[in-house]
Amino acid sequence: MFAIEEVAKQIRQARIAKNLTQMNVADALGVTYQAVSNWERANSMPDIGKLGELSDLLEIPLEELLGHTTASAHIRKLLDKNEDEKIQISLSELADLSPLLPPEDTRELALQVKASTVEELLSIAPFVSRETLDQMAKDVRASSISELSAIAPFMGRDALERMAQGLRATSIHELSAIAPFLSQSFLKSLIR
Repeated sequence: MFAIEEVAKQIRQARIAKNLTQMNVADALGVTYQAVSNWERANSMPDIGKLGELSDLLEIPLEELLGHTTASAHIRKLLDKNEDEKIQISLSELADLSPLLPPEDTRELALQVKASTVEELLSIAPFVSRETLDQMAKDVRASSISELSAIAPFMGRDALERMAQGLRATSIHELSAIAPFLSQSFLKSLIR
């Protein structure tokens, strides 16, 4: 994961060292000066498509700009990959990068990775559509009803019920957490 405050500090220091205004940076990158200001105040991060340009403009290596983290190494791979090349990345690594990626890129990468646990699905859930998450969840089974409560709002009813197939509720509290996301007939089968 990125330390957004450190990235903000690097952007600001490099911009000042190059004697550029926020407006100069914004014009060079085709963004608003408010976007640059937000980057420097750690309110947001540049889009992944702008990171290479920003690195070049500020004459600072991408790894230094982002901090020497595994996430920055994955961004370098994404920026340097060929169109036909598939990148090897885990769902937790993709979740770290997703705030910087356009949603379609996140979706494309997420569908290349096989999810095996509800926890893995949950890490990427805020960044992909319900349909994408449902597709990723086709071979994932939950170990308990309570495990599904965090991911239920992100999933479609059919996929959620498939993941819960064969599970039994241990308490009414456990069941009440996912009840709004299930069909009446499936809910009745869990109660029995």
